[in-house]
Amino acid sequence: MTNRALRRAVLGAAVLVACASPALAQVRLPRQPSRPPTRQQPRDTTRRGGADSARVGRDTTAQRELVKWTDDDSVMTSLLKREGMTATRYKSDEVLFQAQGRQIILNGDAAVQREQSIIVSDTILYSDSTKIVLALGDTAILRDPSQGPADVIALGRIAYDIENRRGAVTNVSTSVESGQTWFLSARRSFFQSDTTTRADSSKAEQRFYARNGTLTSCSDPNPDYYFKAKEIKLVQGRILVARPAILYIEDVPVAWLPFMFQDLRKGRRSGLIPPRIGVSDIVRNNPYYQRRVDDLGYYWAINEYMGALVSLDWVSGARPRPGGYGGQLNTRGAFEYRWLDRFLSGNLELERLTGAYGKSMNYRWNHNQSFSQTTSFNTAINYATNATASRRSDTNPYSALSSINSNANFSTAFGPTRVSLGGDRSETLGGTINMTLPTLSLTTPTVSVGDWLSWTPSLNARNRTQDRINSGLQIPFRFTPTDSVKRLGSSRVTDLSLGSPLTIRGFTLSLNFAARDLENNFPFAQRVITGRDTTTRVYAKTFETGMSYDFGFGLPQLLRGSWNLSPSINFVNEDGSAYAALRNERTGGMWVTQGKRPQFALSSTPTFFGLFPGFGPFSRFRHSITPSFAYSFARAGHASEEFLNAQGRSRAGDLASLRQNAISLGLATNL
Repeated sequence: MTNRALRRAVLGAAVLVACASPALAQVRLPRQPSRPPTRQQPRDTTRRGGADSARVGRDTTAQRELVKWTDDDSVMTSLLKREGMTATRYKSDEVLFQAQGRQIILNGDAAVQREQSIIVSDTILYSDSTKIVLALGDTAILRDPSQGPADVIALGRIAYDIENRRGAVTNVSTSVESGQTWFLSARRSFFQSDTTTRADSSKAEQRFYARNGTLTSCSDPNPDYYFKAKEIKLVQGRILVARPAILYIEDVPVAWLPFMFQDLRKGRRSGLIPPRIGVSDIVRNNPYYQRRVDDLGYYWAINEYMGALVSLDWVSGARPRPGGYGGQLNTRGAFEYRWLDRFLSGNLELERLTGAYGKSMNYRWNHNQSFSQTTSFNTAINYATNATASRRSDTNPYSALSSINSNANFSTAFGPTRVSLGGDRSETLGGTINMTLPTLSLTTPTVSVGDWLSWTPSLNARNRTQDRINSGLQIPFRFTPTDSVKRLGSSRVTDLSLGSPLTIRGFTLSLNFAARDLENNFPFAQRVITGRDTTTRVYAKTFETGMSYDFGFGLPQLLRGSWNLSPSINFVNEDGSAYAALRNERTGGMWVTQGKRPQFALSSTPTFFGLFPGFGPFSRFRHSITPSFAYSFARAGHASEEFLNAQGRSRAGDLASLRQNAISLGLATNL
C-alpha cells in the first residue's frame, strides 16, 4: 500500500477530539447581491449529498444532506462514547497537519462537523491556537440547527471565530421567515451570536450585518422588485432594518426611502402596522391616479385577552379625474377581546369617514359567546350615519356593491324545547332599510305518550319593517298646483304560525294556524269591485289582516314496503287562497270569511331494485328506481262574493273555485 493510499484510508475515518463552540447560523442559497435579476447558482454538490443535493431551490421544508460519512467501526464508536469530550469529524481528499502552528488544512471536497454544526467547502483551514475556521472555494455552506433551519451559503469565503462566535462572509445570501420569506444578498457581511440577551447560552441571538446588499420577498431567481440598501441589520427572529433603501422595479429605481424595517417576531404583540401601498402609488399609471395609503396605524396588545388598534386610510385629492371625486381620510379605532376559557370573543370598532364622498360615522360590534352547550348569543351590528359615503369609500368591491347588514341572535333550551330570539337589519344601495325584529322560533322534538300518541308542536313569529320605499306610482293628475304625492314610504308585516301535528295509532291529524297583519304607508293603486262596476282607486295607506287554519287526516299507510299507498283527507279554502278570514281597506275594516271544502288525495312511492353486470374493476351495479304518483280531487268551491271582492276578484272568470282533479308524477333513480 502506498503512503498516499494509506493516508486517504486513515483520513476517511479520523476523529479529532477537542472542546469548541458550535458554528454558525442560517443563510440560504447564494445570489448575486448587487443585482439580483442575474442570480448565480452554486456549484453542483452531488459528491457530498447524493442526487437531492444537486438541486438548490427555495424550498425550506426539508434540508438536503450535505455530507455522507463512512460507517463507524469499533474504534470510532469507542472514541465517540467518551464522556466530557466533544468530537469533531472531518473528511476530505487530502489533509495537512502543521504541528508548529496547530493548523489543519483540508483540501478537496472538505467537510467538518462539530456536534450539529457542519461546514462544507473545497478547502477548509482550521487553527486550534486562534480558534478560527476558514472555508474557501466557489461555494461554502455552513449549517447550525441551533441558530435556525436555513444554511449559510457563500460564493466566496467564510471566516468564523468559534471562540467568540462571530464571522465574516463574502458573496452571501440568506432568507428570513416572518409570515413571508425575505431574501437578502450582500457582497460582504458579518455575523455574530450574542449570548448576553439570553439566559441560556446555547440559544444565542444571531445578528447579521451587511453592506451594499439587496432585499426582496420575491422567490423568483429574477425578482420583479427588490430594495437596495447601503446598510442591513438582521436580528434573528426579531427585526430586519435597512437604510437608506432604494426600490427597484425591473432594475429601474423608482423610490427612495430613508429606512425600512420588518418585525420578525411571531405571535401577538404591540407594534406598528405595516401600511398597504401599491406600485401605482409610487409611479402613477395615469395623470389622474390618486395615490393612497391603507392601514397605517399602531396595534396595542393590552394583555392576553384584549387588544386595541388605531389606523387611518388616506387618498390623495390632487388632480382628480374630471367629474370624479377628491381626496379621502378615514380614521378608525378598534378594541378586540377574546377569552377562550369563557368561550367569549368579539370586537368593537368606530370609524370616521371624511372627504369628497361625504362624512359618516360607522359603528361595528361583533360578539360571540357560548354560555353553555345549549345557550349562546351572537351578534354582528353595523351602523353608518351615511351609508352612501361608506360604500363609495370602501376599497372592497364586494362591500361596495352589497348592503350594510346587522344581525343578532340568542338561542337557549328549556328542557327539550329549543328557543331562538333574534333580528336583523340591512340597508340596500337604493337606501331602502329592511329590518326584522323580532324573530321568535320555538321547536321541540316529537313528544311521545306511549306507543300510540306523538305530538310535534312548533311556533314561529316574525315582525318585518321596510323604510324609504319608493312606490314607483305615477299619478297623471293633481287637484291643485300645491298638491304632491308621497313617493317614499314604509311598510310592516307581522307573521305568526303555529303547527301542532298529532299521530294517533298511525292516523295523522294536521292542525296548523297562521295569521298575518300588514300595513303599507305609501300611495298604492287597488282594484275595487262594487257589484258589476270595476274601478282603480289610489289609497294613501293600505292594510290587511288575514287568518288561516288548515286541518287534515292522514290514514295509515297501505302496502308498506311495496307500493306504499298513503291516503289522506285535507280541508282547503273554497277559493284556494291563503286566508280563511280577511279584512282590509276594501272591506272598510270589516271581516269577511269563507268556508272549507274537502280534498281527497292518494299517493304511491314504490321502489324497484335491480342488479346489472359490471365491467372492469366493478363486479355488479345496483340500480333502484322510485316513481311517485299522486292524485287529488276537490269539489267546486263556493266562496262569497264579498270575500272575492275583498281581494280584487269577482266570480265571473275566476278559476280558483273550479272543481279540481290533479295528477302529479315523479321519478327518482339511484345507481
